[in-house]
Order: sequence, then C-alpha cells, then structure tokens
Amino acid sequence: MRAAATGSRALFARCQGRSADDLAPQIGTIPQLELQQTLAKDLNMTPAQLYGRQSDRDAVASRTGVVLVTGDSGIGKTAFLGILNTSQSSGDLVADVQVLRSTNGALRNAIATALGDCLLQSAQDETRQRLVWERVKSSVLRAATAAQKELGRMLITRATEVVEAKIGKEATTLIRGVVDEVLLPPRARFEEQLTAFTVPDAAAEIGRLVRDVALATEQTLVFPMDAAERLGRDDRDLLVELSTELGPHVRLIVTANNHQAEGQELQRLLEGRNSKPHELGPLSHHDVEDWLLAEGVARNQWFQIIRIADGYPLFVNDAIRLAQSGLSLSTIETPTSFQSVFEHSFRRLDAGMQSRISQIAAFADPPPDDYLAEYLGLSEFELLIFEQKLLDEGVFIRRPDGVNWFHDRRRAYLWNTRLTTKHRQAVATAVLESFRRRLEQKPVIEAWLAVSSPAILAEADVNDLDPDVSRVVQTPTDQLALLASMIELMEPGQNQTASTREIAAYASRRFSFSGDPIAALEALEERGMVALASNRYASVAAPVIPSNFAYAALIGEAQHRFGLQLIPGRALRSFEAFIKPLLGRFDRARISLQRGTLADHSATFRDETATNGTADRRRSVCGLGITLTIDDQPVSVTALFEDSADRIAARASLTDGFQSSPARNHFQLERIDDLPASRVRYGRYKQLMEDHQLERMTVPIHSQSELADLLYKRSVATEVLASSLDDYEAAALGLDRGRRFILDIRGEPKSAAVFEIETARAAPTVTAAVVSEVSLLDDPLIELRLRAQGLISAEERLVRWTIHTETRNQTGAATETIDNLIEQGRKFNRHLPRVPIRLDANVLEEDIRQEMATLSRLEDELVQGGLLQQRLASREDSLLVLLDSAEPSNERWYPWGASTFWTSDGCAQIHVRVLPEGIEPPSIFARGPELAKAGVKDASNVTRSGSGIASAELSRLLGYESEDVAIQDPRFPGYI
Repeated sequence: MRAAATGSRALFARCQGRSADDLAPQIGTIPQLELQQTLAKDLNMTPAQLYGRQSDRDAVASRTGVVLVTGDSGIGKTAFLGILNTSQSSGDLVADVQVLRSTNGALRNAIATALGDCLLQSAQDETRQRLVWERVKSSVLRAATAAQKELGRMLITRATEVVEAKIGKEATTLIRGVVDEVLLPPRARFEEQLTAFTVPDAAAEIGRLVRDVALATEQTLVFPMDAAERLGRDDRDLLVELSTELGPHVRLIVTANNHQAEGQELQRLLEGRNSKPHELGPLSHHDVEDWLLAEGVARNQWFQIIRIADGYPLFVNDAIRLAQSGLSLSTIETPTSFQSVFEHSFRRLDAGMQSRISQIAAFADPPPDDYLAEYLGLSEFELLIFEQKLLDEGVFIRRPDGVNWFHDRRRAYLWNTRLTTKHRQAVATAVLESFRRRLEQKPVIEAWLAVSSPAILAEADVNDLDPDVSRVVQTPTDQLALLASMIELMEPGQNQTASTREIAAYASRRFSFSGDPIAALEALEERGMVALASNRYASVAAPVIPSNFAYAALIGEAQHRFGLQLIPGRALRSFEAFIKPLLGRFDRARISLQRGTLADHSATFRDETATNGTADRRRSVCGLGITLTIDDQPVSVTALFEDSADRIAARASLTDGFQSSPARNHFQLERIDDLPASRVRYGRYKQLMEDHQLERMTVPIHSQSELADLLYKRSVATEVLASSLDDYEAAALGLDRGRRFILDIRGEPKSAAVFEIETARAAPTVTAAVVSEVSLLDDPLIELRLRAQGLISAEERLVRWTIHTETRNQTGAATETIDNLIEQGRKFNRHLPRVPIRLDANVLEEDIRQEMATLSRLEDELVQGGLLQQRLASREDSLLVLLDSAEPSNERWYPWGASTFWTSDGCAQIHVRVLPEGIEPPSIFARGPELAKAGVKDASNVTRSGSGIASAELSRLLGYESEDVAIQDPRFPGYI
C-alpha cells in the first residue's frame, strides 16, 4: 500500500507542473482519497475509459523489450498506460507513467525515474531492501569501461533522487548507506550529462543495468512512457537500440501517434528491429454502450454519442461529461491536435484527391461502393485504391463497424470549417442530383442517405428542392416529433394509421414533445403532410409523404434534430432484433410499444386463440406475456406456442439470453408471465366490503376541494392495496402503476368530470377546466386536450373518465377503489381455466391461513391509511371447516358439501376436516351435541356459520368467487 501511495505522489507532482521534490513535504498530508480524486480530475481519466481494452492489455502484457503502442490522437493511449499498474500480474513492478519530451536526454531521464519507481516498490522489508540495493551497486561497479560506469552512476543517482522525493530523505538513509559510493554529487542538468554518451554505448549499459535490477528484484520491470513521437533524434535512436538490449524481464511500453510523421518513422525503425507495434483501435459500439451504461447516460443519447465518438475514448469521455451536466452534445470539444493530424494528412494529398475528399465530406455514413464509384466517377478497382490511400494517409479511419471512412469529428470539421459556403453549395447540388438517380435505380430508403440528407439540404439552393422535400425541411420541431412518432408506431403491412392519443403520448416520451398535439396535427393536415380521420369514439392519423426522397429527408431531419435513430415500425423491428432470436419455435406474436399489464397480455392471448384454429387446437395453445423496455421504451410481446414444451424452452432462453445477448445493453426484462393466466382472488375484496358493510357508505361533498380530497384518497387507497399484493395479482388487477385524478367542475358545483390517470405514484388531485368542443364522453381527442393543457406528462396515460351529474354524495374512497378492483378481477378471470381445489385438509388449512393473513394485512393497511375506521374484532375468531368426502352422484343437487363454523375464542386458528365417507357435515341449524360431535367444543361461542356446496364455501375462504374454482378429488378425476 505504501508503494502505491508514494507512487501517486510523483504523478500528482507532474500533474501540477512541479517536481516531486517541491511537493514531497506537502503531499504527505493529503488524504489518499483526495489524492486519487485530484489525479483523476487532472488526467481526465476514469476507469470507464478502459472498457473494451482487455485484449489490448493482454497483448501488451505478453511481450517484453520495447513495446510500441500506436494509435490516432484521441484513441486513448494515455489512459491505456494509466491503468497498466492495475492490470499487470503480481510479478510485475510497474512504474508511474512518464510523459516524454523533446529535450535531449528525455528518454534516459524517464528510464532512470521509472527505475527509481520500481526499486521503491521492490523493497518489502529492510533486509530485502538492502539486498536489492547491494545488487544494484554491484551492477554499477561491474561496468566494463569507465564511461559505462559513469552512465550507471548517473542512472542510479537519479533513481535514488526519485525514491527520496517520494518517501523523504530520512527514509532513504539505508539506501544511501548502501550505494553512497556510486552516487554522484549534484552538478549540471541530468539530461545534458547523459547526452555525452553515444547511443549504442548508452543502450548497452542501460540494458545491462535494468536487466540486473530485474534479476535482483526477481520481478518484471514495466516502464510505461507516453508520447514517444515527441522524442528528439538521439532519444528516438536510443529507443530503437534498446529494443534488442532490455532482455526478457523488462517491458518498456511507449505510446506514439502513428498518424504523425515522427510516430510513423519511429514505428518503421522499430519494425526494422522486429519489434512489431500494437495498435489501439476504436472501441466497439458494444464497449461504448457498456461505458455509457456504467456512467448512467440515458439511452436516448447513445445513438448521438456513438456517432460523434466513432469509438474514440476522448470523445466518449467528453460526451459523458456533457450528458451528465445536462449540456447539449453539439458543444463537444474537438482538440486542435486532433484536427491538426487530419490537416497534415489532407495537405499531403494532391489537388485531385483533395477535391474528391471534399465531394464526400457531407456523408455522415459511408455510401455503398456502387453509389460511391458512380458518384466519384471511379471504377471499382480505383475506388479500392482511393479508400486504401486515404486510410494509409490518416484521412480515413477504420471505424468500429470495420468500414473505412472519416472520423465523424474530422468529417464535420472538413465540411463545416474547411470548405467554404460556395464549396458546400456546389457539393450539395451534385449530391442532390446523384440522390435522384439513386432513388430511380433503387426506390428504397437507405439509412446512409437519410442520415446524410440534413447537411446536404441545409446547403442546397431552395430552387433545387421539390415541394415535398422543402416541406419536410421547413417542418417545425413540434410537428416533426408527431410525424416521427407516426413512422415508428405504424407497423408495415399491418396498420397504416396510428391512434392520435398514442401518437401524442409516444412523442412526449420519445421526442420530448410538450406542445398542443391537436394544433400540431391540424397544422400538419393543412400542409398536406398527414391524413386525419375520426368519429365519436376514435381518432387516427397517418403521414402523407409522396416521394422516397422526402421520406428519407424526414427520417434524416428527425435524427438530426432529436439526436435519435429513427426506426420505422419500431415495435416489429425491436421484436425482430431482440426478442425473436431468443424465442425459438413459436406460433405467432403480438407486439406493441407500451407497457402492457398482465391483463393486457391475457386479453390479447384470449383474442388471438379465439379466432385461430379448431377448438381442440385452441385448448392446446399456450403463451408468454413478455414486458420489457428497449432503449427506455416500454414494449409488450404476447407470444403464442403450440405446446408447453416450446413455451418452457422459450422462457428459459429468454431468461438466459437477456444476460448473454450482445445487445443486452439495449433492453431490460421486466417480467414474463405464462398464458393462459391464473385466476386472481378478487373475491377477497368483495369479502372485505361485506365485512365492513362498505356498500352502504357514502361521503357528503360540500365543496370542490372536498371532492378533490376524496379523489386523492382513492389514489392512496389504490397504492395501499397494491403494496399488500404480490406482483402477479397487482399486475392482473392493474395495480402495478399508481393512479391520480384530474377534476373538472362542469359549471355547477354539483356536477363534475373526473379523469383517472395512470402514473408512477399517487399524487394530489389537479383541478382544471378542460376545454372541449363536444361532450366529454363523446370526445375522441380528450387525452390530446389534456396533454395540450399540460395536465398529463410523457409517462402518463388516461385510463378512464366519467361524468358525475351529482357530486353532493359520493361513494367512499375505499368503497370505490374496491369496487373497481372487483370489476377488474371479474373481467380478468373471465374465460380463464378454473382454479382446482383438492380436498386435502393440510393443504387447505395452509391456504386458508395464508388468505386470512392477507385479508388481515389489507385491512390493517386501509385502517392505517385512514380509509377504514377500525379493524374487525372477528379477525381473531377461529375457524372449523368440515368437508363431505362422499362419491359424487346424481341423487344430490351438489357433489360435495361443506360447513363452516367461526368461534369467538381469540385464537385465530384454522382447522379443516374431511369427514369419513357416509358422514355429512352438520348444517347451520345443528345444535350443541351435533356440533360437539363434529368438533365444536362450545356451541355457545359460535358467532357465525355457513353450509352448502363445498366449492362456494371454500372459494370465499380462499379469496375467490364460486365461479373461479372447481373441486378436484383424486379418487374421482373425471368429475369437476
């Protein structure tokens, strides 16, 4: 730990532009955490910058001698060096990163400094420390010539000074005591002294000395050094000589920008000594996504960041900073050094090549080769030579997708800064003509054409544009958001329109639309860009884009303004990309861009099975209800399978695949439900109402504020009930999302309109006057009107709305909420398989006990929330259930009978008995002896009783309605 802390001190000193000697006294007082934070800030480094570099680390760690790490400006060479001390094996001594300079002797000085770092780390105790330094001194004294010995003394003197700067002169008493006779007194600058030695002599002696140090420490010495392209001629030659002198236990890792002439020369020289460089390439899209996910960057910014960065960590890091600060990504900085490399490469090319490069500078993505060859007037072979030349010269890079093209920041610099307005206009005119020809030959929307169109159209003469394209370019941003939503919502070949309420809601979530959707849709219709249709129940819209180029321009314009990748038919495309590969064999699926509830999946499954195949086949069909988010967009998939084996395989594949899929950064699996669903126990809420006589409870309302408060209590009641249920039941009953209300007083205090909004959490009621030109009940645009007034947020949706002509007496909050749950439960359970109940005393006792506990918990929650006055004392009563076990026959009007007896004893115990065959349960009119014989000890304590069909009696005790259950007796499997 001590070595790590002191190793950071010298780096801290260099960050501040002062020597380690200057800071040694002060640094000792800096807390380690504060020191690390300062280092990270000054070097602009974070661990996330090294995503995707494991293979590079492994490649470098497998080599010794001089290891040249090359790469473009901004590719992350400095950051890569900075983590070598955290990624090397325990057998390595890794020095602090040395930043090389152009001054004479800079490499020798850096080696001496790194040697000191490693020597400091090697000493674990005083005995070991003495032994290592004794061997170092011996190595210096064994030098073959006086000149070589002098060089060794200089290196060890400098290394000792580095150690002293880190741990203080007092702590180096032992070291000086060992090597004092070989240390030199302070005199001229160290770099100037070292230049007196010839390069071959210096390389030979440095190599011998560091080899001896490595043997003394019994570890591999790792010297990381940055910016080798800055080295002067002598230091560059020395580095090349060292490539054959360092031996198998020394690793000198130097970085160089091989897009600069000096870096290229150094690379050629080292290759001449059989030292193959290791080049850092751009990070893959997946690696960048891992980084963005770790930094908490919203997924709706990933597309723009990936495009801007092109896999270069410098730009990813800057984009993350902007995103986390809430700043526009358009303000991303492009260092002068990054552009100067491009300028140098560009100027080396002849005028003809420069002209061709300017002609393609507007293309954000590379066009296909056939288009590019025709556009530039080149043959296929000439195009290959052209691309390779630009790659060799550093004008093109090999992008993360493997394509040779501009780095986006350099392309933008060339197009926006280096080309004049006149040049851009000329290029735009030529490109537009080529686009027209392309679309005549291939009338499909190509992604590269769409993404490049905004830059071209922005420079084109308006007279060169047809009216449809002009309308797209001039579309206001709020209207463009609605058009983009239609394109993503409509599924090709299925639905060529979309509900206007869905369009507005989707535009709010996806494109941050916050305007008046009705006004925007009407403006689009007036301009001939959408077609609208509506009746008293529904309103739909569809885009009207006559030409392919106008459609491509629309996609490109939306991507440019919103910084998002526009995906036509997004639901199906998302399913094809992420879900279908994991489903295996399935029959069919229904996909929608919304957060579907279990009730939604169940209804979809019922509709799909009711209209497909024979009755026998419909009975064998099963399904999965899959709820997930894809790039922060809720998506629901209801998949159908022909047998349960396929469904089981699909569930397992989904669960495993979401963890291992290459696209896992884009989606999150929320839940998977088997279909057909199981019935829910909504009968418990009916029981709760009966126990508390809630059906007779109404609340007098005297003012608007009282009504608003009552509605808020309903929101709270919904949330309270949801917190008491398991996830499955909450989802089935629609309680997995909160509720809030909007109250509209319709002119008179006694009448009102109430809008129920699905939201994240319960919230106070909002009072507002909702303007509508027609009756609210018959207004298909009512949700749009609420959005236009800012009453519904992007993540919310209108569930239902009602008109109250009389508000003076309202149903209580708990009563209304429970009534809604009963209605929802009855609707959900319809047509689902009945729940089997076995006449097993032990199983039934446990099930009834759990149901009683749930009912008690619900009651407690409602009492604590102020929605019920008090808890019923009868919850402490004990229950005895007696069941008939006789064989079903036609002689009785019911197959199995049951009697229930509640006893006021304060024990809350549950007992279930299946009576021997031939003995029927006592009726509710039974007297003391008969009850005692049945197991009721004191008939006077019986507070209530029931008798009748077993399915009806048990369903109430288990929280169901009687139509939800069916008795199953293993002795009579054919009778249900």
